[in-house]
Amino acid sequence: LLGRLLSGVGYILLTTTSTQMVSDWFAGYEIVMAMAIFVSSWPLGISLALVSLIRIALVASWQLVMHLTAAISLLSLVVIAALYHEPKCTERAEKGQPVKQGVSRSEAWLVVLAGLIWSLFNVGFVILPSFAPEFLISSGYSASIANSLVSTVTWIVIPSLMVGGYLAERIGHANTTLITCFSSIGAALILLTLFPYPLTIFIALGLLFGPPAGIIMALPNEVLRAENRGPGMGIFYTSYYAGTATLPILAGFLQDITENPGIPLIFGGALFFIMIMLLGLFRYSQRFLSS
Repeated sequence: LLGRLLSGVGYILLTTTSTQMVSDWFAGYEIVMAMAIFVSSWPLGISLALVSLIRIALVASWQLVMHLTAAISLLSLVVIAALYHEPKCTERAEKGQPVKQGVSRSEAWLVVLAGLIWSLFNVGFVILPSFAPEFLISSGYSASIANSLVSTVTWIVIPSLMVGGYLAERIGHANTTLITCFSSIGAALILLTLFPYPLTIFIALGLLFGPPAGIIMALPNEVLRAENRGPGMGIFYTSYYAGTATLPILAGFLQDITENPGIPLIFGGALFFIMIMLLGLFRYSQRFLSS
């Protein structure tokens, strides 16, 4: 329990700080692409862990798995400490403005909305490996085939995040891209409970999850002053964790009371239509508060 608590605290500090580091370096310069590459490390790490750590644990022990991951983390820390340095020119240094302390109410509100969008996006993604295998098994697939089908999304989304981020950066029209992808993902998740060929939908989902990620992660950078990116990202992740800690539980609860393994997928699809409304509220608030 102590180990899990310590790793949880470390994870929160790591995600907040590393996101700020990426924002500091790429603010105003291909920030969407940078965030897309940054976010792709999450599914990549999960995929590598799934194909390697279980085998290591079976051959040796689960303790060795823990030691190896700790060693890799320590090595990464050494590399960062040795090579990383702050950007030479920050936004506030270029403008020659004095530092204003504290996140304003408008910044906090907008960052909370951005965090909720990111939270629902991730919950919608997590629902797939959490509930789709059980739904497929209930539809007559074997456990191995069901898991293989669902893993298709994870493997496709890794290059999709980077390619999608590149295209989103070059093409522009961030709002159109987000609304198109959100509505398509939401419809695909709901259709998954009705369509007899799930592989087609999983491939489509893997492609559709790519473009929005970098754009969403760049939203806080649109509203936070350079000196407030650290605490601002803390607010962003607080909003994010509030959703990711509760909504998957709600999905499982809905499945329990309905005894329908497809309900979590429908719930996940509905989240993406809620995200469209949150995006509209974010853009409206952004224009209203800046006027």
